[in-house]
Amino acid sequence: MSTNLVLARTIPRCTIVGCEISGVNRLALTFTTETGYRYRVLRSEHLWPADWQPVNHARSAADPLALETLDGSGAAETVYVQQPALATAFFRIRVESGTP
Repeated sequence: MSTNLVLARTIPRCTIVGCEISGVNRLALTFTTETGYRYRVLRSEHLWPADWQPVNHARSAADPLALETLDGSGAAETVYVQQPALATAFFRIRVESGTP
């Protein structure tokens, strides 16, 4: 009898716990993270049809928007993104595998 065993990690749930205006043209997004995973901010101007696009972010309101991903720390983390040109935009966080 042959048995194949596959071990797979469950992708953790990520929850946006805060979103507030920061400065003249930035939004501060705060979300939960887990160590061992990377997080990418996505934005869409509409929910239907959704067109989720990656958004560069910064770790502080004054830093340039040059980062593409954030390594999870096991705590809630805050990133800063450009305020959308339109009055409405939708954000979500994609959880990606980190280093094995």
